[in-house]
Amino acid sequence: ELARVLGKNQGSALNAVMDQIVERASSAGAEHVILSGEDLCTAANLASIERLRDAVFQRFSKARIVLVARNKVDYLLSHYNHFLRHAPNPVRLSEFKAHLKFSPKQTVKDWQTGFGTEAVHVLPNDVPGGPPLLTRFAREVLGVEPTPAELKACSRSNASFDLLSACIVNDVLKAFPDFDIKSINQAYHAAFGRLKNNLPLEEAALATLLDQTFSDADWALDALEGSTPKALDATPLTGEAGLVYLSGLAKFCTLLHDQLSETATEPLPDRRAVVDSYRILLNRLPESE
Repeated sequence: ELARVLGKNQGSALNAVMDQIVERASSAGAEHVILSGEDLCTAANLASIERLRDAVFQRFSKARIVLVARNKVDYLLSHYNHFLRHAPNPVRLSEFKAHLKFSPKQTVKDWQTGFGTEAVHVLPNDVPGGPPLLTRFAREVLGVEPTPAELKACSRSNASFDLLSACIVNDVLKAFPDFDIKSINQAYHAAFGRLKNNLPLEEAALATLLDQTFSDADWALDALEGSTPKALDATPLTGEAGLVYLSGLAKFCTLLHDQLSETATEPLPDRRAVVDSYRILLNRLPESE
């Protein structure tokens, strides 16, 4: 919501949102307010950051900006997976490259210009061998030591699509009339839940390609020094892990079949044909568009 109202000609909307925030804080007896949003980094430019600064200091005496910096490869894998599923039409890697203009280095610079260098704190998302992000945020930003119970109550992880199912969404499901990513997401989470669902070979190959496609210069942040991720495990799923994944995949395909058979103009393939399609996709290298 905040990222949306930071756009041009949204001054009245921004002020309305900020007034609501102040009102809710006052009614709760709170003296501090935390505003959070992933889109504030990718959607905000210097002009919108300055609009936010003006709106903030009309209502608060002090502000601190906390930017959570992800490792380059981790971020690109996650963003590409999201792009495959949420772009309205089928997309290719070349379109992702044209779409992604995000520079963490420039983002930090813009927030420092808008709010002042001393007000901006860059927190790495992962610290090898260190405590989790929520613990570090509480210690370094809030100055409190969270208890295990408090951390558990505040922690929630998002289940993410495996790369192959994201490709199925992009390559196949978008062709159906009444394509609805929300219902597809629900089917996926119902099928996989918290099961281990990554595909090591595919992800390792794509990670290498994405890393080579985007410049390291944009990710040269002091906060990310030493935070390079471990090399992605490129060992194929076997044994129990393979059975767990195939079980979730079979359930996902079944739920999709039930959802889409009502809108399909032609009979959908049986399960064997679906599995054969996945096998074909498994052999498709990311380098070949």
